Amino acid sequence: MEQETKKPRAVLLYRASSKQQTDTFNDIPLQRNILKPWCGQQGWQFHDEFIEAAVSGFKVSATKRDAIQKIKLMADRHEFDILGIYMSDRLGRIAEETPLIVSYLNARGIRVISFQEGEINSSSHSDKLMTYIRFWQAEGESIKTSMRVCDAVLDNVNKGRWRGGMPPYGYRSVSRGTLNYKGKPILDVEIDPVTSEHVKTIFELYTKEHYGARSIARYLNDRDIPTSSKKTLWNSSLVCSVLRSKMYLGIYVLHKQTPNKPIVESDMPHLKIIDEATWLAAQEQLKKNSTGPRRPPTRRGSLLLTGLLWCGSCGKKMTSFYAYSGKEQRKPIDERERRYYYRCVSEQKPKSNIPKCRPTMYSADILEERVLAYAKSFVLGADRDKLLAEYEDKTKSLREEAVMRLEKAEADTVKNERELKKLKDEIMRALLANRGGAKTRPNITNNVPVISRKNCAGTRSEI
Repeated sequence: MEQETKKPRAVLLYRASSKQQTDTFNDIPLQRNILKPWCGQQGWQFHDEFIEAAVSGFKVSATKRDAIQKIKLMADRHEFDILGIYMSDRLGRIAEETPLIVSYLNARGIRVISFQEGEINSSSHSDKLMTYIRFWQAEGESIKTSMRVCDAVLDNVNKGRWRGGMPPYGYRSVSRGTLNYKGKPILDVEIDPVTSEHVKTIFELYTKEHYGARSIARYLNDRDIPTSSKKTLWNSSLVCSVLRSKMYLGIYVLHKQTPNKPIVESDMPHLKIIDEATWLAAQEQLKKNSTGPRRPPTRRGSLLLTGLLWCGSCGKKMTSFYAYSGKEQRKPIDERERRYYYRCVSEQKPKSNIPKCRPTMYSADILEERVLAYAKSFVLGADRDKLLAEYEDKTKSLREEAVMRLEKAEADTVKNERELKKLKDEIMRALLANRGGAKTRPNITNNVPVISRKNCAGTRSEI
């Protein structure tokens, strides 16, 4: 009796670039509904599936995509035979990187098959050429799409229109009845009559009542006024972001935090909440409050345990501060003696109904003395020979692992540079043949990146 032929094991990968493409009626479910039946029709055994929701194949490197890394790990273990995708660009849209994913899988006996385009492989020079051109075209489409979107956003802003996205605090999204090409409403923004009053309150407290940012946060939290996310409490950073925003003047600022792009400001008078005099007064006060020296980073404090303590009751980090006793406060400033303390951050929570840890404060002198005594007893009681042996074994193991990875990286560098040279030669021959042997060098070779050097540099930095 003949043995039944073993079915190839298939792993399916679904990817969508935005959150809007991940719900029941959009891209991810459609890919699954197509690929799963297709897997059975091809006679494959479904083994596993990976979903990349809201992951850009153009902006996010494969090294930062968990699904790709898990698929590579499974390929190393020979856990599947076929990777099924809807289209080649679902694997990625980076010309310098995505072809290497295909080569990596093919080298381990894994076939990459697209529902729309058939098998994608790198078994021959012509296959490598076609694979590179396929992903080079996909990358080009992403670049063009990005340029179109940026131009459309800039045009809308210059015309005084809302660019889209979540509106700032004090505003709300509203549909004006216009639809996009998918039939979904194009949302505009308008002043929220409720939260806009809270914005006015923030500016009034800061400029007229002389509240600080932390005091304003406490004021808002004590009155159960929610933030825009409704999941977090108000804090000084959120309050300052409201005070600094030009949006409340009716001025939308584009590219404020985008490097290498000019800042664009557009007047939107219908979105004005705060008058110019109040806003300028707030900026002047912010400038005065920020002229003093900045606090050093947490671990650069003068106390021994700064940045190293967590509360045993709630698990939150403890901070350090100093205070003066009543007796010291009656002395001249330069003669006062500070008393240092550590405290749990629950002491600083503005809402009175949130339980606080007890005790919330500890004397720095007493706590540090106890920690040092415990550390001293631990060190004196430890088996030094055992600790040294474990340290040497661990160091030796890490050194050997680093050397192995470096040797592998250098070997991969040589191999990738050799393959890249062959790929460039293939591209030149193919393009020159199509142009009848034209002597002008096509610009495409200028876009071919040095893949191997980038991989080697990344491996060295990781080691």
